[in-house]
Amino acid sequence: SKEHFEEAMVAREERQIDAAATGFWKALEADPLNYHAHVHYQESALAAGDPLSEIKADYDKFIEDYPAQVCFKLHRLRLEGTEPRLEALAKFVKSHAKFADVHLEVGRAHLARGEAKPAVAALTKALALKTGTRGDILVMLAEAEHAAGKTDDAMKRLDAAVKAKPAAFEARLVLARLQLLSSMAEPSAANADVVIKQRPSYLAAFLIKSEALVQLGKEDEARDALSSAYRINKEINEVVLAYADLWARMETDASYQQATKLYGEVLERDEESYRALYGLGWVLERLEKYEEAEEKYREVAGIKPNSVAAINSVGYVLFKQGRVSEAQVQFKRALDLDRTFVSAQTNLGATLDAPAKYSDAIK
Repeated sequence: SKEHFEEAMVAREERQIDAAATGFWKALEADPLNYHAHVHYQESALAAGDPLSEIKADYDKFIEDYPAQVCFKLHRLRLEGTEPRLEALAKFVKSHAKFADVHLEVGRAHLARGEAKPAVAALTKALALKTGTRGDILVMLAEAEHAAGKTDDAMKRLDAAVKAKPAAFEARLVLARLQLLSSMAEPSAANADVVIKQRPSYLAAFLIKSEALVQLGKEDEARDALSSAYRINKEINEVVLAYADLWARMETDASYQQATKLYGEVLERDEESYRALYGLGWVLERLEKYEEAEEKYREVAGIKPNSVAAINSVGYVLFKQGRVSEAQVQFKRALDLDRTFVSAQTNLGATLDAPAKYSDAIK
């Protein structure tokens, strides 16, 4: 079971979802009581597109084979909607108040419904019952605290945990991500680097490290980090897009060519990847190919009609083509969606400044 679980974890870290689901299932066949394998199996199988009805049937069989095991009932509940799930879990809390996994699942259900405070309360109970022995509870509690606006508390808890147990790579990666979100780029990059040394296949760690390095103004090092991730697996769109973005930021003819190639790789796999289309539009805009950039930005706006960035970009390339009134329509559309979007405000001002409508431009 441990061997299959480890193989599945590597596949999961490399975003090989089908292989991860298969590996976790093999781990469960060897050890049906492996709690973590059940959680990861469900996540991977659903992400791989396995029919929900078939996964539910698997868990109905587990319950039939192990009627005394509460865990299988909890695993089965995880496949239900949040309302019936929370109602059923409330009954489990009454009958199994000292069972950490019940409180863990209550916290998971509240998080799924976007309810951070009750999630924190449930997960705090779970951690108190399993202090120091369950990294999954610790990590989920940190996520809940972050969602509840208590990111500093979450980071302190995770920092203490990784100091006590340096091998806790998942907790360290969550810490690195929260540090990145809190503009603590230097410790974020350092923690992500530790995870990479521990788990060289963990693509998410490369992404966090590269973004932290960008924040630190070390874009060459960021590209080196993503180059390693790109070599691990060129089929993961998230990695290729991040790599392409870094090339585009260099703003040279050679780097634009490399970025265009990478965005193209993503679009070959997913022609509606709005991030690849937007990136390609961004490059074309800087090459002053405004009509082609307009086409890409309009495609993004078609896929994501409420994207103020895409609508604003359509307006900008229209303005650069001298189509001022059409550009104004796009900037006003963007501002109807978000009055605080500064780029659309300044761009609209520029379209008013051009025909000498100065008082309107000043506003």
